[in-house]
Amino acid sequence: MSPQEALWDAVVEAVAAKLRADPRLLAVGDDDIIRGLTNIGRYLKCSHVTVGRLIREEGLPARQVGSEWRASRRALSTWCAGPSSTWGEGPGPAQ
Repeated sequence: MSPQEALWDAVVEAVAAKLRADPRLLAVGDDDIIRGLTNIGRYLKCSHVTVGRLIREEGLPARQVGSEWRASRRALSTWCAGPSSTWGEGPGPAQ
């Protein structure tokens, strides 16, 4: 292996290690999914009624699977971190 190839391999491994350690880039797993309006409300610190309204009126990122609502913690955090100035003006504050 040439010195350039060894250097390139070291750089690629260093970048890959940083990406693996970044919590924003972790793969979505079962532990990321919140099941049920009540549990989504607990995560957002609001009632299940408010969660339903946010889904209908504000574009809160959640999906109904059968009779159960599901949402990703990551998607909810991103949605909540969006610009609050657009709330009430369409689907979701991150628009």
